[in-house]
This record gives sequence, C-alpha cells and structure tokens, in this order.
Amino acid sequence: EFFIGQRKFVAGQKDAAKVHFAAALKSKATQLAAYRGAKLAVK
Repeated sequence: EFFIGQRKFVAGQKDAAKVHFAAALKSKATQLAAYRGAKLAVK
C-alpha cells in the first residue's frame, strides 16, 4: 500500500495517497521500511 500511495502522491493525487498510506499503517508491519515511510507521509 505504501508504494501505491507514493505513486499517487507523485502524480498529484494527495487524497488518494493518504488512503493508501493509512492502509499501510493498518498493517502494523512496523519492521518494514514502507511502514515507517507511511508513518512519516501522513504527518
């Protein structure tokens, strides 16, 4: 989900990106760099 969010963000679709970043956080896969990236992206 993080990488989809990243692509949406780069394409200027910030609202759609936030949805995907939030889904990445729901995974609770805290050991993954993508989780940490999603956490930073929603701040």
